[in-house]
Amino acid sequence: MTSSAPSLLIACLVMSLSSYTQQVLYCPPTPAPESVTEFVCNSPSLREFPTGFPARAKRISVEFTQVSSLGVEALQGLPNLQELHLSNNRLKTLPSGLFRNLPQLHTLDLSRNLLEDLPPEIFTNASSLTHLFLSENQLAELRPSWFETLEKLRILGLDHNQVKEIPISCFDKLEELTSLDLSFNLIHHLAPEMFSSLDNLERLVLESNPIQCIVKKTFHWHPKLSVLSLKNSSLTHIIMGVFDPLDQLELLDLSDNELSTMDDPVYKPSANLSLDLSGNPWACDCRLENLLRWIKDHNIHLYSKEEFVCASPKHFKGRFSKRQKKIVSPPKIQAIVLFLRERKTFEGGRLSTSGMTSSAPSLLIACLVMSLNSYTQQVLYCPPTPAPESITEFVCNSPSLREFPTGFPARAKRISVEFTQVSSLGVEALQGLPNLQELHLSNNKLKTLPSGLFRNLPQLHTLDLSRNLLEDLPPEIFTNASSLTHLSLSENQLTELRPSWFETLEELWILGLDHNQVKEIPISCFDKLKELTSLDLSFNLIHRLTTGMFSGLDNLERLVLESNPIQCIMGRTFHWRPKLSVLSLKNSSLTHVIMGVFQLDQLELLDLSDNEFTTLDPPVHKPSANFSLDLSGNPWACDCRLENLLRWLKDHNIHLYSKEEFVCASPKHFKGNENVNICLPFERRLNSARKFSQVFFSP
Repeated sequence: MTSSAPSLLIACLVMSLSSYTQQVLYCPPTPAPESVTEFVCNSPSLREFPTGFPARAKRISVEFTQVSSLGVEALQGLPNLQELHLSNNRLKTLPSGLFRNLPQLHTLDLSRNLLEDLPPEIFTNASSLTHLFLSENQLAELRPSWFETLEKLRILGLDHNQVKEIPISCFDKLEELTSLDLSFNLIHHLAPEMFSSLDNLERLVLESNPIQCIVKKTFHWHPKLSVLSLKNSSLTHIIMGVFDPLDQLELLDLSDNELSTMDDPVYKPSANLSLDLSGNPWACDCRLENLLRWIKDHNIHLYSKEEFVCASPKHFKGRFSKRQKKIVSPPKIQAIVLFLRERKTFEGGRLSTSGMTSSAPSLLIACLVMSLNSYTQQVLYCPPTPAPESITEFVCNSPSLREFPTGFPARAKRISVEFTQVSSLGVEALQGLPNLQELHLSNNKLKTLPSGLFRNLPQLHTLDLSRNLLEDLPPEIFTNASSLTHLSLSENQLTELRPSWFETLEELWILGLDHNQVKEIPISCFDKLKELTSLDLSFNLIHRLTTGMFSGLDNLERLVLESNPIQCIMGRTFHWRPKLSVLSLKNSSLTHVIMGVFQLDQLELLDLSDNEFTTLDPPVHKPSANFSLDLSGNPWACDCRLENLLRWLKDHNIHLYSKEEFVCASPKHFKGNENVNICLPFERRLNSARKFSQVFFSP
């Protein structure tokens, strides 16, 4: 049987919950209405790049497939193509000239493939690109020729590769670049010439590289740089003044290095500078005095309450009383703390920063998400900063922001207030915005929302409230938000779902409720969601699935129930779900499944991995031709009870995701075998010398 990368559950979620502005469910040769310009071909069993895209196509997504190559003519005849998403495939190389005759192409995503190199002139004809992602491949070097014609490029992702050096002239032509991610590579030194031409660079991410040296003038000539991450980069010291030219810096991440002491990192920090120094082995002696004084004098915002963990001297390592307001010895250390006027005390080996503001863990990831998501244009305006009349997208993502901004113009179509300290919104906060289509409020401190907040927003189709502190919502909170197609309440603290939340959301396609504390789903909860195609309830506390739980979801295609303590699935739970193609019950504590519970004839992915199955009947009586299955991580009893399942796998040529689908937990003499090619006696028909592979998988 074929095998592939780990389960595509996450892949399917990313595809489903991405910020599409309209539903895109068409893939050649499926005919599409003339009005459709976006095409998605994301079948896990797809092995050849599709043909037959119409000339009107503006966005094409061929992702999470088995496609390993593209012909040089694959993209010809697409003069209107603007976005091409080819992530999470098996691409090993690309032909030179692939991207010719694509004059409008501005976004290209090649991340999460197997690319080891690219032709020198691969992007020569892609001069209109503004967003390029080569992340999570196997690139060992960067070729300057790749970037020579990309003068309009704003976002470049090169993270998670194997790059050791950056050629001096590599980025010389990228004068419009605002965000560069080189994290998780093998870069060992930084020199001024590496970034000297990046005049508009705002975000530079160098996290998790084994950097041994930073030359003093490396960051000179970069006055606009606002986010710089050197997290987990093996740094033992930093030359004084290396960050001084960065007077607009808002986030400097030096966490998880090997710094034992440090001079003031920035001579004249901006008013909004935030700093992460956590995870370093600090020497808690008088050498820290200047740094601590600088933090106090400039009121620097620190991300962690544990910025300073004492690694030395030996007699301070982990030996400070939480009840004391001062350090017993030596006097010099005591003086350091006292000069801060008792605003800090050593507690349990840590310098507590009770006098400083603190927040959630470092916002490095937050800034990257903001920078590298699929915006189609740069959005850097936030009231009261004036914006040109043509600007309809506004971003207010300052880590120090505590009040929801006011003054958004009536023309605003997209508003992002994310990664801030905002904890509440007034009922009038969104009034006067009749054109608002997308509202992103994730990664804040919201605990509740006022009823009526979303009234008078007739065009609002996307609402993201994920990663807040919401424990409950008013019953009628979404009554006036009937135009919503995408709603995310993920990663909050919701303990129950109210049917009234969803009663008017008849146009909703995508709903994210994962990572909450929901124990039960009311029977009629989703009855009105007739158009819903994707529902994520993973990482909750749901313990049983019943017949009426998903009634009304006639168009549901993806249902994710991963990581719930499910004890029981009633026999007809998934009946009347004819369109369901992705179902995940991964890590759900299941010990058995009633025969016939998964009679879903369009199912393409069933994830039953990491449960407690010892045996299993064939899960689907008549699987679809594209059916894929993940059974890995279960404690299988490798005896004759598996015969029917193994025969079914062979007879239907089922695609399994892992090479280790069957790890024997019993009988004792087979425990630990990691594949089905084991000598296993069948008491009924097999003698002890025959193998599963010989019986069930022989040609």
